[in-house]
Amino acid sequence: LKTEDADLSNTNFQGAILNEATLLHCNFNEAKLAEIQFRLASLTLCSFTNSSLENSDFSNSILTDCMFTNANLEGANLSGAHL
Repeated sequence: LKTEDADLSNTNFQGAILNEATLLHCNFNEAKLAEIQFRLASLTLCSFTNSSLENSDFSNSILTDCMFTNANLEGANLSGAHL
């Protein structure tokens, strides 16, 4: 999956598998993303403000200038991620 400038705010992607995705300037504010998989993904200028990211998997991903203000990252896997 490759996309840019997508407004995905207030969406429900719980449990979605977006491994190896390339996302540029996407808005996930207020989204329900618990257990989402972003393994080996490249995320640039994406915003996850106030999002639910419990038990999400960002392992080995590249997160460039992404915002996680007030996001719930409880149990999230960020091992090997480049922040």
